[in-house]
Amino acid sequence: GYGRPIFSPVSGRVIEAVDSNPDDKPFPERPGRGNYLYIRDPKGRIFVFYHIKQKSLKVNKDDEINAGRHLADLGNSASTSPHLHFAVYSKDWIVTLPVFFINYTLIDENGKTFMPMGRPGSGKKEMEIIEAR
Repeated sequence: GYGRPIFSPVSGRVIEAVDSNPDDKPFPERPGRGNYLYIRDPKGRIFVFYHIKQKSLKVNKDDEINAGRHLADLGNSASTSPHLHFAVYSKDWIVTLPVFFINYTLIDENGKTFMPMGRPGSGKKEMEIIEAR
């Protein structure tokens, strides 16, 4: 997924945006600093995106954005391999909120399965990998 676009799942305000750190080579001995983006939606929830590609941000801190906006590209900053860490937090950063996806592909030991909607990882001990579109 390296270099693929990351789109916003929500409208809101960009409250942090960093993309000045270089991407790491795959499986570095010691990962470097990461690039990231935080968006606060009108309900106060904070949407976080980690491991953004260096110099790929399409938005700036304090920008008001709409859902569907191209935010940045997937990178390999502060990581051993290209991937996106995505989470949603309560406005006080104390609680991680459940995330529901639509139209994604679940990749697990059984192969790939298209999912019209759901919450990846719910009820499973093993981490799941998804391709979201």
